[in-house]
Amino acid sequence: MSDDALLREQPCNGEVSGAVASVAPARARGHEDEHQDEPPAEPRPALPAAPVPAPRPAPEPAPPPRPDAPRRREQASPRLRAGFPWPPPLLAAFAILALLLFALQLRWAEQVPDEQDWAAASAVLRTGWEEGDLLRIEPWWASQGLSQLRGLPVDRVRRPERPRLARYRRLWVIAAHGHACTDGALAEAELQVRQELHRLTLCRFALPWRGRPLYDLRERLQDARVRRESGKKVEECSLWAKGSWYCGKLHAWQFVGPVTKDVDDNPREAIWAHPPAKDTRLVIEYPVVPLGQTLELEAGLTLRSIISGEGSAVHFLVRVAGEKVLDTTLAPRQKGWFTWSIDTAHLAGRSERVSVVIWAKDHQVRQLLFAGRSWES
Repeated sequence: MSDDALLREQPCNGEVSGAVASVAPARARGHEDEHQDEPPAEPRPALPAAPVPAPRPAPEPAPPPRPDAPRRREQASPRLRAGFPWPPPLLAAFAILALLLFALQLRWAEQVPDEQDWAAASAVLRTGWEEGDLLRIEPWWASQGLSQLRGLPVDRVRRPERPRLARYRRLWVIAAHGHACTDGALAEAELQVRQELHRLTLCRFALPWRGRPLYDLRERLQDARVRRESGKKVEECSLWAKGSWYCGKLHAWQFVGPVTKDVDDNPREAIWAHPPAKDTRLVIEYPVVPLGQTLELEAGLTLRSIISGEGSAVHFLVRVAGEKVLDTTLAPRQKGWFTWSIDTAHLAGRSERVSVVIWAKDHQVRQLLFAGRSWES
């Protein structure tokens, strides 16, 4: 092919550019046609509208007032406006009661003795005190002045008891808080002295003295022989320490010794004798006891035993000269301080062996106290 023909077949640059330019709009139109062929987008659903609350019905008109309604409001309105819904008579009663309580409080405060009153009573007592005297305080719970009366024998039992007071020649009574001296003495006691000490009253009575006992088991406890018996086995409790008998070694509650414990809501000075374990008997034996007309015995369970109610009944047996004179049983909750008067007139003037035997099947919290005295009459 010649050069002229070759030149005719090849387009020039301008023609090529025109061809390209003519093709671009065509492609653009082609894309537009493609988009025009696509289906239109679906519209989004609209959110549901909030429900509109229904209008509330109008309130019904109030019923017309009854004819007596204004009169009732007029009767209640004065107390309600004052803030006191109680009737006037009741308010007056409360006011009178409050005044009475206030007056009683003032009167009570005036009757309470102070330290100077107790010191004055102590000075009078110590000046006139004699051997065989006893002191009581009425009421029994008035203990404020006990520090001023230290060293004097004070009977702290709630009510005066004839067996206790029969051991003394004279009785002093300090009365306080509006009480009378006669409240703390026996009916047959003879008033000898009465003295007013500001808020206290001090009295002295002569008692129907029975005399001194021939023998007191608590005071002569060291004379006793203590042992435990279980069948044929016998254990001697020969350790005497701290004024008590122990079986082998010192123990917190397994001992026989003098104590002061609450038995029947009263402090009792007696001998502590806790029963040993099951089937074991505790024996307290006095080898030589001078006897008169009467042997007086006392026993009871401590308040701790009564409250707990644990354990079983406690057996309390007494023999004089080998003869059984008392055999009784104290139930687990049997409250009281029990007294027995044993006739020993047939043994009067003699000295015999007195044995006290105590045991329980279940000894848990069985705290027994006992005491005894031999009297000439």
